[in-house]
Amino acid sequence: MDEKRQNPRLHTIRLVAYSRFAPDQQIDHLGLGSTLDLSEGGLRMSISRPLEKGEGVELEFALDDAIVRAHAKVVHVEAVTQYVVGLEFDGNLPPRDLEQLRRYVPRKSSPGKAGPGEAP
Repeated sequence: MDEKRQNPRLHTIRLVAYSRFAPDQQIDHLGLGSTLDLSEGGLRMSISRPLEKGEGVELEFALDDAIVRAHAKVVHVEAVTQYVVGLEFDGNLPPRDLEQLRRYVPRKSSPGKAGPGEAP
């Protein structure tokens, strides 16, 4: 399988709040999930209800003391015991949130730097 990722991934568990919108832009579903991995370009998370490939969602999750808010598109869905979805940030991350991701992922993905709830 060819690797398509452009950014390094950090295997980390973070709580994620997400919102899915109906075509009329009203909130269709609010949910919680947990990250499996995270990068500057997106994340993979486990959720209990399915999302469809191509759907847009809004995400909120904490990195250190900051809350990151991002719009993302579902690029992958896998049904296992829960639904595992791959999400790609839409490129419109606020500069503060993008900088937080850039500082967090390389620092935490360095050898020996995994913290509680994070795979080395």
